[in-house]
Amino acid sequence: MAQTADGGTRRPGPLRRLRRFWRDARTVGVGRAWRLHRGPEPIACPTPHAQHPLWLRPRTSDLAVFRQIFRKQEYAPLGDLADVDVVVDLGANVGYAAAWFLTRHPRCRVVAVEPDPENFAALRRNLAPYGGRAVCVHAGVWSHSCHLRISDAPYRDNLEWSRQVVECAV
Repeated sequence: MAQTADGGTRRPGPLRRLRRFWRDARTVGVGRAWRLHRGPEPIACPTPHAQHPLWLRPRTSDLAVFRQIFRKQEYAPLGDLADVDVVVDLGANVGYAAAWFLTRHPRCRVVAVEPDPENFAALRRNLAPYGGRAVCVHAGVWSHSCHLRISDAPYRDNLEWSRQVVECAV
């Protein structure tokens, strides 16, 4: 949704929606892009950069994250690291980066930490095929010991990949 001058939101025009659809189709194919734009259910998407198909939720930030990691190859500079034993993914979202590391470094283990309950459920589903090599932790990380909660304040685009934790009083 686009922001209006008075702080409200408006639906993007047809040309912008068409451009977005074709960008998404280049990422996951026309059929999958259509199902992500229209369907209510998550879909499995294979990629040559992950050993197992990954689940994407419709009308969420999942496809944008998928595009960053697998199409734009955001982590490619780390692909040549040798002897990777453990990767700790803090704010693992739905597990796409973790899946990339588990595939690229077949002997490594990943500890994936995610505080948001819906993202965590998707993370567990995406990393389940990797078995004991992937440990999912439903928690947030802070600079010191304290209680955390998911922030209600809007941040960035306020989509699933923008979830934040804040310290709270007990």
